[in-house]
Amino acid sequence: MAVNDTYVTEVTEVADDSSVTFDGSESETGSVISTELGGTGSANIYRETDPVGDGTFALSVMIDQTTDNWHSQLNNLVINGSGGVRIRVENTSGSTQDYYLVGKETDN
Repeated sequence: MAVNDTYVTEVTEVADDSSVTFDGSESETGSVISTELGGTGSANIYRETDPVGDGTFALSVMIDQTTDNWHSQLNNLVINGSGGVRIRVENTSGSTQDYYLVGKETDN
């Protein structure tokens, strides 16, 4: 994969009150522009930043709350595992759910 290649990742069977993080680290470039995010159940969506690089992700802002089966498009959010920017999806549905992220690899 390379810059502008499609990037898709899915995490299945996320337990209630558990979270999944998407940071683009599995991509070849290590950085992804997220264009779509979705899931099969209710969730709180956070954009998190690790400003000092110590792995704490001290800055966490809820950017959305969803219900039931959902997806969002045209997000245009850059996530970068080594750069300390990620999206965290917290399952609030009351049962096990699946969540996914679609985007394009970038070198940002």
